[in-house]
Amino acid sequence: MTNKLMPLALVVVMLFLAACSGSRNSSTTFRGDLANTGVYPTAARNLVEVKWEFEADDWVKSSPVSDGEFLYFGSASGRVYSLEINSAIIAWQFQTGGEIRSSPAIAHNMLYVSSADKRLYALDLLTGSKVWSFSSDGRIFSSPKIDGNTLYLTSLDGHLYALDSKTGAEKWRFKTENGISSTPAIAKGNVYISGWDGNVYALDRKSGKKRWFFETGSMITASPAVHKNRVFVGNLGGKFFSLDAKSGDKIWEFEAGDQLMASAAVTKENVFFGCKVGNLYALDPQTGMVKWEYRTEEPIDASPTLAGQVLYFGAADGTLYAIEAGSGEEQWQFRAESRIDSAPLIHEGVVYFGSQDGYIYALQ
Repeated sequence: MTNKLMPLALVVVMLFLAACSGSRNSSTTFRGDLANTGVYPTAARNLVEVKWEFEADDWVKSSPVSDGEFLYFGSASGRVYSLEINSAIIAWQFQTGGEIRSSPAIAHNMLYVSSADKRLYALDLLTGSKVWSFSSDGRIFSSPKIDGNTLYLTSLDGHLYALDSKTGAEKWRFKTENGISSTPAIAKGNVYISGWDGNVYALDRKSGKKRWFFETGSMITASPAVHKNRVFVGNLGGKFFSLDAKSGDKIWEFEAGDQLMASAAVTKENVFFGCKVGNLYALDPQTGMVKWEYRTEEPIDASPTLAGQVLYFGAADGTLYAIEAGSGEEQWQFRAESRIDSAPLIHEGVVYFGSQDGYIYALQ
């Protein structure tokens, strides 16, 4: 299509700006934007075929990101991959010292990757060579978020760290009451985090000063999502919350009946999330009322992704589902060989995701 007709110089400029401007481009960061909404601007085509599948050295829970030319992700062995996006040919690999569960992030011509070896790595985007690393006191299961010259990162040591995104120098840190495995959301001048202590926090993004916190009553592994003036997050007690982004006051609460492990996808019309019992919910973001419910046979521990009018999510039985967002009607499904914990990336009409079978798939 139209992309192929663009002048080469314009394409180069666009790719350069995407790499250098921080993690605002939908394909370069976890959940598609700084606010973790899980929304991508272009829909995938109707599923026709497997474009390619790539066998990694271990389970792929990491959700992939892309700069338009290459696809980046990590494996359970701690290996980081850069693949040519159209052919799946390996461009480079980098070995960390621990499992990689989360998405990398792209900014400043670097790839930022967190690992269970307690470190965050900044790698040269083209070569994979290490530029710098940062050590925390706990394993890191979350994705870094980059807003200009500041990188935000959580750790199982209970801290939210703010680092200089170009050098790795620490700017400030904030301590919670337990570990944090979720990814920060950035919006409204705040950084929002949720943790194993069951609390949701809003911090000033420049100083780290606490503006408010909300007690949900149960451990949280899901990352908060911010849309308009609301913060949306679920906990392992099976409750899903809508909070006022400025005050932290509860607006509404929904009882899902089982653990909510993963993050929601949010638009002005719907809030989508899955639960351990195998249900995928679409709620009205203003009222919390159920619009529709889709039932699978297995737990849903992966975050859903919305692209166009189609919602994509994986389940523990290895099935990737494509659901019409307005009605909840199934469009198609694809079966991998093992469970899917990777949130799909939708880039230029292709669906990319990983599986516990050790493969990463590209569907078109």
